Amino acid sequence: MLRHISDAAEAREHSSLLAQQVERPARLGRLVTQSPRMIALFTAARRLARYDTPVLIAGEAGTGKESLARAIHDLARSSTPFVPIEATATTVESFDRAVTEAASGTLYVDDVLALAPQVSAALVALLDSGTREQKGAPRVIAACREDGGRRCSPGTLQEDLFLRLSSALLDVPPLRERPEDVLPIAYEILHGSGSGNGVRLGRGVAEALTRHEWPGNVDELRATLEAAQATAQGRPIELRDLPPAFRQGEPDVEESVGGASRRLSDIEATHLRKALAETRGNKARAARILGLSRWALQRKLQKHRISMQELLS
Repeated sequence: MLRHISDAAEAREHSSLLAQQVERPARLGRLVTQSPRMIALFTAARRLARYDTPVLIAGEAGTGKESLARAIHDLARSSTPFVPIEATATTVESFDRAVTEAASGTLYVDDVLALAPQVSAALVALLDSGTREQKGAPRVIAACREDGGRRCSPGTLQEDLFLRLSSALLDVPPLRERPEDVLPIAYEILHGSGSGNGVRLGRGVAEALTRHEWPGNVDELRATLEAAQATAQGRPIELRDLPPAFRQGEPDVEESVGGASRRLSDIEATHLRKALAETRGNKARAARILGLSRWALQRKLQKHRISMQELLS
């Protein structure tokens, strides 16, 4: 009984410390930050929201590019449609429908440099035609990977599209470059929507979250916390509720394979190398074979220090 009371008091203490650490973060729409770099980005986004110029948002997967686009839209056109499309699933016909649907609002094009050539040409024509100045035309906000410019071959339609969009460029840094944002975002995920009211973090959890590099960025943080919250079932989230990568110092589980004892981590690394070898280094296909998301695969590759150069050499 005394142990239970002590644990509860400790959880409340850690929860209070977390709340103090994330007090009054800067906000833009659903985004929160304590990072000077992101605060400067919020300022630039608010300034761009006043105009109808196209905007390009660059950043790694999971950094919140669409949330930033929605925030810009809501600052100036909140009563109009926000229509998102994903480049690889967009045809000329679906693009034309989206432009019509987004009339007077915002057309958000995710992974814009992956558009098919015919759709890229249609977007360039939209940007060049001057219809953006006409009443009822949508504003274009697009997103690309953080290395978007380097992926464009000189003289291609893709490069032309990048140059037209990047005059107003917002570069979203990955979460590993702003560790001061991990706890504010975690608090927002657990409490911001109201669904996490009363959720507390046990000893060592805040430190483990901050220490992690988050290759999947905010999307990975959200998935990790939602899974931990489901596992905890109302009690404080403890280290044991997090994935094994967060629990330093725990012994590896072992299993017997062919009469020899091998660590599960070695077996996992073998499967990763095999899947990547079979797909000739195609991470998307390897992730599907292994039943993983792309960010989960990337995290495991980093964990086992597996490089593409090693596999292809």
